[in-house]
Amino acid sequence: MNNKDMITILNCEFGNYLKLKLEDKDLSIKKLSEITGIKRSILYKITAKDSRKTSFQEFIIIMSAINEDIDDFLDYALKRPKSVKAARVLLQRLTKEELSILLKLLVHADRHDREFLFHMIEEYNRCILNGKNTETNNK
Repeated sequence: MNNKDMITILNCEFGNYLKLKLEDKDLSIKKLSEITGIKRSILYKITAKDSRKTSFQEFIIIMSAINEDIDDFLDYALKRPKSVKAARVLLQRLTKEELSILLKLLVHADRHDREFLFHMIEEYNRCILNGKNTETNNK
């Protein structure tokens, strides 16, 4: 994704995303302004129906203040399915050795084996999304 694409996504979707997150966190524009040091008028313009352009600096400050991950915003803006986040969480949990093994399995597997492997990953993702502890389930 190049800089221009990110700016387009940022300007089209961030206002709506911010409104949702403020509502989820029961946080007012006034309080967000106090936390970030960004003027209330700017925050109101960002969340308005015809939102103003958000600078990358404002974006980073706001995301940090509301304790949100940039990848979560991109999932929202790009309308990625929840499984994308689960896969990202899974990959973050794997060690380098486990990632290497997974890559080797994918490269050398035939279509049937890949389907089986992806089915197992989907099951694991379902456990992550449902908040289940797979280590506990395996004991």
